[in-house]
Amino acid sequence: MEQIESNETESKFLKRVVPHQGHKCFEYNYAENELRYATMSGDNSKRVDIRKDCVYITALNYKNAIKHFRKMFKVEFTPMIIK
Repeated sequence: MEQIESNETESKFLKRVVPHQGHKCFEYNYAENELRYATMSGDNSKRVDIRKDCVYITALNYKNAIKHFRKMFKVEFTPMIIK
């Protein structure tokens, strides 16, 4: 009997992120040390496309996002910003 491999990806509900008015969702890829806007999809752009090795947060701008990640990781770091 042959084993059939599936290339489909599973979608899991991890956590609901509701940004404050004027905030954006950022993703930090800790494997590549990159900070960028998270890609959104779905109705009214309410779903974040989850990527491997990434952490997500909502913030007002890049500077504020870096502050939040510094508090979260409790280390000093300088990510490469991708716009």
